[in-house]
Amino acid sequence: MLWKTVLTLAAGLIALQPALAQDNDVPRSDTMPVNAVVSESITDVAFYDWWIVQVAAGETLIIEMRAGPTLAPLVGLLDPSGTLVARSDDGAPGGTVRLEYTAAASGEHIVVATRVGNREGSTTGTYELAVRRPGDLPARDSVHQQVTFRCDRVEVTNAATLQFAEDPEQYSGYIISVYGLDAFVPMIRVELENVNVTDCSRNPQGMEGDVVALPGLEPFTAAGPLLDQAAQLKIIGTVYPGPVTLTVGSQDGAPGRFVVVVQGFQIDPASDRDYIQVGQGPLAARRPLALYMISDKRSRLDPALSLPAGLAAERALACDDAGGRRCRALPSAESLRIAVTSSGEEVTGGRFDAGLLLAAGAPQLVPVELGSFQRATSGRYALVLLGELPPRDLP
Repeated sequence: MLWKTVLTLAAGLIALQPALAQDNDVPRSDTMPVNAVVSESITDVAFYDWWIVQVAAGETLIIEMRAGPTLAPLVGLLDPSGTLVARSDDGAPGGTVRLEYTAAASGEHIVVATRVGNREGSTTGTYELAVRRPGDLPARDSVHQQVTFRCDRVEVTNAATLQFAEDPEQYSGYIISVYGLDAFVPMIRVELENVNVTDCSRNPQGMEGDVVALPGLEPFTAAGPLLDQAAQLKIIGTVYPGPVTLTVGSQDGAPGRFVVVVQGFQIDPASDRDYIQVGQGPLAARRPLALYMISDKRSRLDPALSLPAGLAAERALACDDAGGRRCRALPSAESLRIAVTSSGEEVTGGRFDAGLLLAAGAPQLVPVELGSFQRATSGRYALVLLGELPPRDLP
């Protein structure tokens, strides 16, 4: 199945081809596995969602609903006969409600996510719903990062998140390309704040022939079976999308290494600064994550990045020149080359390109400042993420 690969933002018009985001005026009814997290919203029309879980007799479920700041959450559970067998306390706006229930019968149970007052309620907003068994790892280890999310009807295990916003006067669109290695099957979810769009893609159309060369690995070409482990999303148009939240994951939790390339940034003038946040999903955080700032070699830009005070010593290493001086832990970008067929451009690393290494640890989002060394140069650049999603049962 080919999913939407381009978000077109035209003046006064948002065109999704095809649109996969939920219609917020229709209550959702969908399946979800135990030990997963889903995200949705409650509106005045769609004031509830139904999430169907398979439960065996005698099995205990722990259900938590975490609300956004404007929603007063309420969660209930229906047994296979449709009888309400458990209900949480009323929650306060922005709060979390919880219930625990041991099933009397096997079959499909329905978790009802709604608001205090149900139909007569007045609050609306986003929420996250987590369902797990006692003794399982919590479905979400951090307030910042989900273990899993859903794209349409597909469950995706979170590998990495990148939040960014190019300056409005510099915005010309983004090309997001993801390549999976080993068994990793990439899925891309993007949220555009200014135009209130959330959409997903797993479409490799236009990526055939892309060449990827990474530090320490033989180059490979996106073709044949490897093309099925590629995905691309383009954000184009005349409307500035504002802050972008990009989440990359692997379908059904298939493990492996991954490469994320985001094109469409620039430092201009030389004193310009860009600000992003980067982090790993809770399972992917068991492995390090590398971020590279790669200059367009047709420009004079000498990339530089920095972290807030304290972070470099705690769990991140920021390097003006990746692999150089005191940055031997982060391989140099010199052997990094990614030829992106759809853009007709190459992302080619050099010895002066900057990098950041997030050590294995908590799945928090880390703020990063990007610019030019000594604020002396300007030009275009791309961001490249290199990481790994380990199997769930490995430490």
